[in-house]
Amino acid sequence: MAIFEKGEKMVSSKYNVIISTNGKTYVFNLASQCLIEANNEVIQYISNTENKAVLTEEEERVLHDNGIIVSSHEFEVLRLKSNINSLRYDRSRYGVFLSTTAGCNLNCTYCYQDKRKELNSKGYVTPENWEIMLTHFRTEMQKYNVKQFVVCLFGGEPMYDDKMCQQIIRDLRKLESDIESLSVQMVLITNGTLFTEDNVEFYLKNVENIQITLDGIKEIHDQFRVYANGSGSFDKIVDGLSLICKYNICEDPCEVCIRVNVNEKTVEKARDLIDFIVEKNLQKGITTISFHEIFSTQGDIIESGGESESPDLVLANKICQLNFYVLSKGIKVFKELAGPCIAKMATGYAIDENLNIYGCPGIIYSEVHGKLQENGEISVNSKDWYSYYLDDPDCIDKCKYAPICYGGCNWARGKKEKECKREVFDATIVQKLQAYIMSKYT
Repeated sequence: MAIFEKGEKMVSSKYNVIISTNGKTYVFNLASQCLIEANNEVIQYISNTENKAVLTEEEERVLHDNGIIVSSHEFEVLRLKSNINSLRYDRSRYGVFLSTTAGCNLNCTYCYQDKRKELNSKGYVTPENWEIMLTHFRTEMQKYNVKQFVVCLFGGEPMYDDKMCQQIIRDLRKLESDIESLSVQMVLITNGTLFTEDNVEFYLKNVENIQITLDGIKEIHDQFRVYANGSGSFDKIVDGLSLICKYNICEDPCEVCIRVNVNEKTVEKARDLIDFIVEKNLQKGITTISFHEIFSTQGDIIESGGESESPDLVLANKICQLNFYVLSKGIKVFKELAGPCIAKMATGYAIDENLNIYGCPGIIYSEVHGKLQENGEISVNSKDWYSYYLDDPDCIDKCKYAPICYGGCNWARGKKEKECKREVFDATIVQKLQAYIMSKYT
């Protein structure tokens, strides 16, 4: 049976990216997130030239089913918008950024949460407030028959009160066992200085993903990520990574990501950090290493209206090249092209230790949108709460990168509605996909 109407003309999806690596050619579709290896005939067929290659019906079926070819660009834009809306209002998935405290044992020089620092607070979520949150989560999970609940623990420093942090994790795990068909996935974003022999196994066994920041070799890292007295944190973090390597050796290890924040100067010495990790054999407990440009603080975005309109493409390319160096050392890298954050979802938000609610984790401690009441219900007091997930930028209709950008980060772009990351995607997307293919398939 033919998969197309007789005489129907197929066109190549505008979301296709062609990648060549290791002597092979691939097509990755940004909307379907499907990757296929392609021969010369397939590349010619999807090139939209007049002299198309002739493919078998089965070959056409594979291209169609993977979103590589479509009946029209208008159709695939409508399908993309439908998928966005499905994701936006999908009650079966729930995402929360839970800031357990505004306090932190470090005083990093570039911390984007400068509004958190202004609070000068060290208060941790109390057992009473946690009970209100837990009751709220339980009610929501049961009310909407939630299948997947993703919780990101961060702050401040979420391990600041180790005992309470562990209690939160235990209660969330119990939530999973109490509610049939519910899967709870936890991410711990920590500076990595508070792991000990007494707690490291607990975290490795009870959370799915741990992110630790290490911004370079000691001389670089200790310029940025410092304690209140100005002393560096590098050695303490390395001690924590050593503990992770000791205990994260099992059939189903915790995913541990090292995040490296760089600028135009420190990126030049990032390879030294990778060499150090390999030299100390720390990579055996690490899943991936990812590199990111140091971005603007909350205060800068509020005052200037958003990030720079002229992206640093040189830095973006250097960061991409680091991925290949990581791979050469036998360490994995992220795909980084999976779609929007929880701020684009009606069931996604951030909450702090005082039960304040935010539509986006980027604005936490700076722009409160509501409050979680003692009865477990959210009371919204700002129209901006809705603007995060109801945002429907015009660029969705036109841009090749709409499936992975969704109009960009509402928070980071600030008031600059015309800001666009297209130049960065144009300059880096093929390199990112090459690294992903090499990381996962070769």
